[in-house]
Amino acid sequence: MEKERIKFIDLAKGFCIIMVVWYHVDIHNLIYFNEQTGWFFQSFRMPLYFMLSGFFISFRKGHKQFIENKINKIIIPFMFFIFITNTIFWIIKDIFHGYDMGYFDSPFQWVSGLQFWYDWQNCGLNNTPLWFLCALFNAYMIYLIIDKITKGKEVLTLVILISVSIISNILLFYNIQIPFLIGTALQNLIFIIVGNQIRKRTSILQSKQSASVNISVAILLFGVLYFTVLAYHTMNNFIAERFIYYFNGIIGTIAIILISKTINYIPIVSYFGRYSIVVLGLHQPIMGNIMKIFRLLFENEVLIKTCTLFITLAICLLCIKILVRFLPWFVAQKNLIYFKA
Repeated sequence: MEKERIKFIDLAKGFCIIMVVWYHVDIHNLIYFNEQTGWFFQSFRMPLYFMLSGFFISFRKGHKQFIENKINKIIIPFMFFIFITNTIFWIIKDIFHGYDMGYFDSPFQWVSGLQFWYDWQNCGLNNTPLWFLCALFNAYMIYLIIDKITKGKEVLTLVILISVSIISNILLFYNIQIPFLIGTALQNLIFIIVGNQIRKRTSILQSKQSASVNISVAILLFGVLYFTVLAYHTMNNFIAERFIYYFNGIIGTIAIILISKTINYIPIVSYFGRYSIVVLGLHQPIMGNIMKIFRLLFENEVLIKTCTLFITLAICLLCIKILVRFLPWFVAQKNLIYFKA
């Protein structure tokens, strides 16, 4: 039997994935009201995903069961989206015989999941949002390994996790990159830790708090965030910059959660949130072609990108319907792999 879903979490994920698509559609020329408003949304877009992921870390069923779950929920969808992207890549090039379709500019280049994981920015696969799945899986496995080493002693686990995250930021300062997105995972462990502790130590997932209090606190946090993002983008002190990066991500995420708790459910947005992995995995290859088509039809950039955004989301909606119905094992809806007890 499927567990009862927490509706406002789906809504928060829906807000997040729509922001992700918006950002990627508009990546070269932000349509926000001004540059600072663009920074505002970017400051908590991905931290929101990492913190929400931290809400549901649990080893109560054992480490083996945890690994099985994450392989089915992350690795299998990741490999599926790699395959789908490569296939779209091949079909577009075959149909148009090398015609420049924007994002697909290297004909018949097939990229393995390992290639992408090692160097996602330069491997040649134009589906860069998949980096998040790699980094998230790494972060989960790091969390699991340290929990196993400490034999579940929470305080010691937290101390080690925070320490390795700090070390990863020191390496970042010296431009030392840890391959396979391990460095990225370590840097974002802070958000996962905070999310996990919020779930354990607060009543944030309970639905009985005052709506007026939730909205008031969210507005206050967003007000603070709007000004701290400017500091983040203008300062030259690395330590202060990293502190504000984490601070902004955390308060922005809490604000979105509070707003989502108050609203609880918006049909289309919540639906995108529930199946956000499909949108994450498919929107960029879809977007690249849609935008190229609209560039042939229109000259106005705002019109092109607005149309691209809504058509991309509409196609993603159709893909969700098809994939959840016919291939649920590949989009994190059913388990494909089971470990022996």
